Amino acid sequence: MNWKQDGKYALRGEHGYQIGKYIVDGKPRYIAWLGMEALGERCDTVQEAKERCERHLQIMGREAA
Repeated sequence: MNWKQDGKYALRGEHGYQIGKYIVDGKPRYIAWLGMEALGERCDTVQEAKERCERHLQIMGREAA
């Protein structure tokens, strides 16, 4: 999946997927989103959040680019 920076704290992927960056207890955490729905709990790394989006895309019947 191709990702583009969308502001200081967000990445935007294909098919409406997004990753938001949050600071929790001074550490960065990431949440994968599809539209207004969070895809699970927060992730420790941006790579983990990207993988969660790609898995969701595959489960929904599409292949990640």
